[in-house]
Amino acid sequence: MKSSLFCLLALILTVESVRGACTYTSSDKKYSYDLSALTATSGYGYLRNGGDGYNYWFNVCANLPKSNCTQQAPVCQASQTKAGQNVPTGYLPATFADGDTGTGSGVVITYVNNVEQCSGNTPRKTNLHFKCVTGLAGLTITSITENKCLYDLYLSSGAACPTSGGAKGKIDAD
Repeated sequence: MKSSLFCLLALILTVESVRGACTYTSSDKKYSYDLSALTATSGYGYLRNGGDGYNYWFNVCANLPKSNCTQQAPVCQASQTKAGQNVPTGYLPATFADGDTGTGSGVVITYVNNVEQCSGNTPRKTNLHFKCVTGLAGLTITSITENKCLYDLYLSSGAACPTSGGAKGKIDAD
């Protein structure tokens, strides 16, 4: 009985830690964000054709549910022409940072891959820049840039709006 109760408590704490793993409070403590609604739990996550011969698969705050990547990861760069050339561009844990509120990016999630590095021992790094667009359902991928193993994906969503703070849902002005 005691072991069953312990297992149940451990399961509840695990679920809560997973659920809370996608929240962020700005460095000035004015805004809180909860991006957990954007975490894909089935399929291959989100896809963006980079226009550079690669597809970029990614997920928010979790590994890709399914992946053709060489390792389980939240972000993956996949060659459109060379089968099997799929490289993670970052791993968990993610780090969170304030975005540029001037451009509407309230929060940035960063994943780093120190294992499969680029030439010159440069770690691969992926930044997901989230822009709050009040009322926008789901996730819109507005653009992607790649510069020497630094990948920046710009994303818009209503789920990227602050859940608390003085500008709740008001960061979307361009």
